Amino acid sequence: MNKIYQKIILDGKNRPKSVLGGFTLMELLVVVLIIGILAAIALPRYSLAVRKAKAATVLATLNKMMEASDVYYMANGTYTTDMEALDATLANTDPYRITLQDEGFRWEANAQNKPGYPILQVFGTYRVPVYGHQRKWRLCIGGTDETAAVCKSLGGIQDKSYSYRFYLPVNDMSVYGSAISGN
Repeated sequence: MNKIYQKIILDGKNRPKSVLGGFTLMELLVVVLIIGILAAIALPRYSLAVRKAKAATVLATLNKMMEASDVYYMANGTYTTDMEALDATLANTDPYRITLQDEGFRWEANAQNKPGYPILQVFGTYRVPVYGHQRKWRLCIGGTDETAAVCKSLGGIQDKSYSYRFYLPVNDMSVYGSAISGN
């Protein structure tokens, strides 16, 4: 740098010190360390928020498809196993794959073995299937703590019998009966 523009002053120890100084290596390391700590805290929260948003979108799609199945049932007296027969379209549900189960009575969304994404299920209104399932169930099933966190963040109420099964809110929570209360 041109010496004309650089001022030299003396610090308290009579050593020349440049006014144009910069950041020391220690200051830069502290800033990088702080940014790293903030990123380590924020990244898991961001990842959970992304999985929750995708699961909520898929759950809304499942609810829409189940309502279309209920309309089909009212019109025809039976559920359909053909998604094309319903008056509804599927939104983008990546990474989930939506399938019909139990002769069209149950809709399921599975993330195809992607870690951190729970299985979502929506049951129909007009028929109570075998195994004691009641109508209007909305389930979130996670096999790990990570997927259970997604289920909890969707407002799931944990089943007393199965630690990774959560009941998602519906209009009438009384349909869940003793599975939630443990009676």
